[in-house]
Amino acid sequence: MQQWLWFTFLHFEPSVTKLCLWRFGDGERGNNWATYNAEEETKAEKELKRWFEYLDGELQRGKWLAGTDKLSLADLAVCGQLYTGFTLYIDKGMRDEYPRLVAYYERLLEELGEAKHLYDLEGKWLEVRKPRPAE
Repeated sequence: MQQWLWFTFLHFEPSVTKLCLWRFGDGERGNNWATYNAEEETKAEKELKRWFEYLDGELQRGKWLAGTDKLSLADLAVCGQLYTGFTLYIDKGMRDEYPRLVAYYERLLEELGEAKHLYDLEGKWLEVRKPRPAE
């Protein structure tokens, strides 16, 4: 369990955050949470794909990340980052590359029961990500 919390905190969350924060807001009134940085974007894209491959491999071994029969804190930690990513960066094209992760997220939502609304993506799945600014 602890390894997944550290994985999320040290690796997965920083990659998602770098790719999503500057995309949050409209950029018109200075309400973006971060500014775009081409070098950081390229590095974060590579890292995110690396972590998606890692998660995908782990999910081949079992239904949940911590190797348990039920949803655990490990899954909830990753869930929050997937939610942010699915709404701001991980578009349909990228989701199509990782169907196991999408199925995992949907399975996770079903396990949340009454708390499902916190991470439900009904109508929020990103179709096409906001492009990089002209460089």
